[in-house]
Amino acid sequence: MSEWLKEHAWKACVHHKCTEGSNPSLSATYFSIFMIKNQVFIFILFIFWMIASSWFYITEIKEVYPNRYNMSKSKYPVFFKYSDSEVQLGKEFNLFKDFTIEKLGLNDRLLITGSYTLNEQNKTPQPNLGIARAINASSLFYNLKKSQIITNSELRDSNYNQDFKKGLWLNAINFRILTNDSFLKENAFGAKLYPKEGLSHPRIQAYLKYIAIENWDCQFNILEVNNSSFDSIYLHSISVKNQLLLNGINSMQINILPTIIDSTQNSYLDICINKSKFNEY
Repeated sequence: MSEWLKEHAWKACVHHKCTEGSNPSLSATYFSIFMIKNQVFIFILFIFWMIASSWFYITEIKEVYPNRYNMSKSKYPVFFKYSDSEVQLGKEFNLFKDFTIEKLGLNDRLLITGSYTLNEQNKTPQPNLGIARAINASSLFYNLKKSQIITNSELRDSNYNQDFKKGLWLNAINFRILTNDSFLKENAFGAKLYPKEGLSHPRIQAYLKYIAIENWDCQFNILEVNNSSFDSIYLHSISVKNQLLLNGINSMQINILPTIIDSTQNSYLDICINKSKFNEY
């Protein structure tokens, strides 16, 4: 009996809640059991989250950061990628083309000027990316004669380059109809005016206003060719200068060259607009 009392009272040393019963406790937690029993519900919840996040990306994020290519496609009839001469067509190109051809007179010409910057990489055989872009754009007007199209290039500044590089896609091209009639013969550098009925003709007045607005920072050289003797001629070059002054051009930007007397030609005024750099091909 005394030996039995000396045995260690092991039950007294163990908390009654710390021993397992006849069935061992499960190792999985309540959350794990929930996940196992509700796999279909979790899968549906995941799909709903994917749809909601995709909707938010399309409606919110892409509205703030839209696709620049699609923006250019909607905004411009023709556009180009930075450092590339491959022409890209906008959604409204066909309408733009039809409108341009419709406005083109029988003797008029289409001037296509491609813009470029010195920071762009020119991988074409052309002298610069501007003329390469203009030539590629001219192929879009395949129903016009070659004599009706003039391709030209214009060098743009660093601000233009920064905007182009940031936007990646830009309408680095300009289309303009050059009038060619008995009053006005335009070219890539300016025009010849034939003031046989005076400089008040609406076509001439509209042209002088146009070049003053579009070339406000350029130099204007005016050369007059007259078929009369110098003593009897009226200098139309002075009238053109005054008209440019009225349209906002500074007098320092206008240079009147010496008048040429040539009895073999009809009298005309040759206006040459000096831009930063452009080349006609």
